[in-house]
Amino acid sequence: MNVKIISYICLSVLLIAGTPAFGASPGVEVTAPAPKLVSPRGFPSLVFVIKNTANTEDTFDLSLHLPEGWSSISSMTPLTLEPGQQKRKLITVSVPATALSNVTYGIELSVTSQTDRTVKASARAEVRVKRVFGLKLTPQPYPKLAWAGETINYGFKIRNLGNGEDTFEVQARSSRDWKLDLPKKKFVLGPYQDEMVKVALMVPKGIMQEQINLLSFRVFSVSAEKEGKDISDEAKLRLKIIPVVEKKGKTYLELPGSIELQTLMVIEETKSTPETRIRFDTGGDLTEKYNARLHFQGRFFGEEEPGYKDNFEDYFFDLNKKDEWGTTLGKTYAYLSPLTEDLSGTGMSIRTYGERIETTIFAGENDAYEDNNEYGAGANVKILVTEQSRVGLTSTFINGKQDPRKRGLFSVSGEHRLFEPLTLFGEVGYGFKKSDTEEGGDMGLLARTEYDLETLGINAEYYRCPPNYPGYWKDQEGFRVYSRYQLVEPMSLWLNYHHYNDNVDDDPTRLSITYDKLELGSRLIFGDWPSVDLTWELDKRKSGSASSQMGENVAEVNSLDNYVSLNLYKSFTCLTLAGLGKWGIEEQRIENTKRNILELGATASGYYKMFNWMLSYDRSNRRGIGIDYRETRDKIQYELGCHLYNILGLNVMGDVIGYNEIINTNGSRARTNRYDADLEIVKEIGARKRHEIGLKCEIDNITEDMEREYRIGLVWRWNFDTPVPWIKIKGIIRGQVFLDKDGNGSRGENEKVYPKTRITLDRTTVYTDKKGVFEFPVLDPGEYRLNVDMSQLPSGLVPSISLPRNISLRKGDDVFVDIPLEQIGTIQGAVFDDRNKNKQRDESEDGLSPIRVILLKNGKEVQESFTDQQGRYIITDIKPGDYIVKIDKEYLPGRYVMTTPETIKISVKSKQQITGIDFGAYEKPRKIIKTFIKKKK
Repeated sequence: MNVKIISYICLSVLLIAGTPAFGASPGVEVTAPAPKLVSPRGFPSLVFVIKNTANTEDTFDLSLHLPEGWSSISSMTPLTLEPGQQKRKLITVSVPATALSNVTYGIELSVTSQTDRTVKASARAEVRVKRVFGLKLTPQPYPKLAWAGETINYGFKIRNLGNGEDTFEVQARSSRDWKLDLPKKKFVLGPYQDEMVKVALMVPKGIMQEQINLLSFRVFSVSAEKEGKDISDEAKLRLKIIPVVEKKGKTYLELPGSIELQTLMVIEETKSTPETRIRFDTGGDLTEKYNARLHFQGRFFGEEEPGYKDNFEDYFFDLNKKDEWGTTLGKTYAYLSPLTEDLSGTGMSIRTYGERIETTIFAGENDAYEDNNEYGAGANVKILVTEQSRVGLTSTFINGKQDPRKRGLFSVSGEHRLFEPLTLFGEVGYGFKKSDTEEGGDMGLLARTEYDLETLGINAEYYRCPPNYPGYWKDQEGFRVYSRYQLVEPMSLWLNYHHYNDNVDDDPTRLSITYDKLELGSRLIFGDWPSVDLTWELDKRKSGSASSQMGENVAEVNSLDNYVSLNLYKSFTCLTLAGLGKWGIEEQRIENTKRNILELGATASGYYKMFNWMLSYDRSNRRGIGIDYRETRDKIQYELGCHLYNILGLNVMGDVIGYNEIINTNGSRARTNRYDADLEIVKEIGARKRHEIGLKCEIDNITEDMEREYRIGLVWRWNFDTPVPWIKIKGIIRGQVFLDKDGNGSRGENEKVYPKTRITLDRTTVYTDKKGVFEFPVLDPGEYRLNVDMSQLPSGLVPSISLPRNISLRKGDDVFVDIPLEQIGTIQGAVFDDRNKNKQRDESEDGLSPIRVILLKNGKEVQESFTDQQGRYIITDIKPGDYIVKIDKEYLPGRYVMTTPETIKISVKSKQQITGIDFGAYEKPRKIIKTFIKKKK
């Protein structure tokens, strides 16, 4: 009974004491923040709310669950909360750069009670990432050099750096507008995806010199552009173009030449006629002393018209030895002496020039007269007797082709310089004429003196040539005086007086007329002012009295004309201006009439780039004094020319020449419009553009009958080099660049070559072809300096021959230069303290430093190196060959002697790296010297 009472009491006590404990159940709540939009690479903060829902204090552990690649910079220390208390937990996370914009990310915070681990709660915050645009353009390796006509393929890697799918557009442009092939211009890339884009550049073939081309490659985001953002990347790649030159040169002489063929239709108002013209020309220096020229111009199909023969039949061959002699075949001429007439026409002339003797010879058809029906021959010899004296001999003979008339002339001349400014000249000639109606001969005479100083010059001459003298002057006798004087630096004065009569033998059947002409002038040139020429001119003509032997129709002459003229001239860079004014009186004394003369003129001409032009106006006014006479002439002339290049690949050349003339005489008017217009449009064709083909059009109404005329047709030109095989004046230099693996100096079958390598010869540049061969254009004999641009070759290559290399080129030489390349090697080793004298470096043995190591070749020092603190050394850039590596014992520490040989023979091969060339030395121990001292007794 007592036991039951005691048990009941204990149970009651336990129930009363345990009631609060059973009523306290742990609990927690977590509230997530609202969804948030964040930026890549950002550090957003999220606020979670944690609440203790129990009625007792509790401590909670925190844990954070993040997406892959995300991280947090917030601490996760336990959190203690009172019953019913809540706190905010700030979580700062790091958003990775690769976070995508089209994904909702969850950041979960878990809370666990330390009292009861089964009590936990969590909340998930939703985070979205902002859309970010970005791209990266990476060019792939490409050749820096290309041949003309080659196709270059470029590769570009494009990567989407945005966090969402994007559309990209590609643009490519050549700085020279060369053709590009871009197969795909738009494509779609996901986040952080990449794609390789290919671009092909077609280099034109007809490039004649080195050129630089820039390829601009641009990529931009289409999606970003729609939002007004510029998300793009650009790459500019530099490409150097090498022209493909013609390598086949000739060592013999090649003279520049050209041929032109025109096939035209000549259209006039009454008829149409086909016409074909041809022109051929070539010439130049044969050697340093000889030159030649061959020319032909003619019309071999078309209607013959008066006046066209000289224009369309022109041909000659000229050969000269400079300063010694010259000969011309074809259309030629010869000037013999002042008293003889010039000989010109179809034939041959030879001229020689020597220190003592000069000669001129002519033989052929003489066309000095319009009838052109004579053969002529002439010769002149000038001999230098002394340094101040010269004599000359002249002979001419002319014979008619149809009419039996002949003329001949012989003359002797002499020239002597009395002193430096004064020279005397005289000539005496005898000439004869012979025909069916007349026969006779006469003497001609000429005397001249010249006095020429810097500020003063005087020339005077006298001549007399009777009617039967067949020379330059015919039936004339007179004298002429000309003088000039430099008054002051900007002004000079001059005088010219000419007097002659034309009836030398006083033939009573002919009227004698005396001519006098006096001119006084001055010229002023000062600084940038226009040059001014002021001239007074007096012209007098008077005849003798007519006799009954002269016939009834012979009219006497007695006139006196006075004129004053003023000329202005000024030239600028692209403009030239000129003005003319002339005033005077013309007097006919027999008729007792006078006229006032007024002439005015102005001309402007110039050029600008490819245009040239000219505009002139002239007015002539003559009015009678005391008589009813009036004559006015106005003339306007204009010219316009142009030479336009590269208009749609064409060359346009044109000229327009025309003038308008109005004649007003005694009230009547007449107008004449004349013009001449030429237009030529040609296209250069061929690899070297030496051929031209095009259209030609000519319009004019300059013919005498004022009939308008058109010429329309085709033009073909060819510029070429005329070979002269028997004269070798040039040489060729060529060669090959290769890797000389065996070191024999010549290319083996499997030895590598290096194309597109730049080779220079003085200032001329060529590149090696795909076989590593280079060839320069034909060259004149001389000394040249050959070199290789090693910057374009891979590193580690060196030439095995000395560069630059001097080359002596002779006429006709074909020099081939092998340029072998070698890959450099290295030698490594150490200098160590060989304490145990075993000639090998042990681990415990230290290096010696700094010790000088020498590389010798053929007994000569080529390189040196010094050991570092560990006793190591390295010798680099060693060409293949046999060497000796030597240690400089002067750099060894005191009492150190070598345990290994001080020299080691090494054979270095191409690109070989030799190691283990070590040198050992040890320190000799000091000698122990024992000294005994004897004690004194």
